[in-house]
Amino acid sequence: MYYRLSGDSENFRNYVLSKSLSPQQRIQIEESFNGTAQKDSYKPLNFYMTLATEKSYPIADFTSGSLPICSEKMKNILEKICDKNDVEFLPCYLEGTNETYYIMHILCFVDCIDYEKSKFTTFKSTPDKIMFFDHIEFKEKVNKNLFKIKDLPFTYYFISEKAKNILDSSDLKGLIIQDDLFK
Repeated sequence: MYYRLSGDSENFRNYVLSKSLSPQQRIQIEESFNGTAQKDSYKPLNFYMTLATEKSYPIADFTSGSLPICSEKMKNILEKICDKNDVEFLPCYLEGTNETYYIMHILCFVDCIDYEKSKFTTFKSTPDKIMFFDHIEFKEKVNKNLFKIKDLPFTYYFISEKAKNILDSSDLKGLIIQDDLFK
């Protein structure tokens, strides 16, 4: 079984890329996190709290705003269970904290969806592109602890049962691990 990993933006701070960037620049940066390693050319990015986020909210160990961001603690856990070629952790700056945080750049994209059994909605203007899934069925076993699917590279982050159990048993804050997309 696989689970969707996301951040709890209702109870924890949520972050977006720098306010000084234009919307076009933000999109360009977000799309550059497409599974191609960046550690050799990467320059640390600044993230700011969204307007909807209260400064009194705690900072989570994981947030999935414009890009997935994790704490050093979560990074250390994932580095123990993920293949080093499947994810790279790139340092970034978060407004309101001096702690070290990382963009969790998932490099592992898997073509594993059973489209006949899954339920999804496509874009009207481009019916060959999936907008979102209502229900996902996997056609094969994925032997990865952290991965993305090729159809929605910027939306869904998946973890294995092993990763779920390890993350659940840690005291990480702000993670939402969902299995309801797969029923």
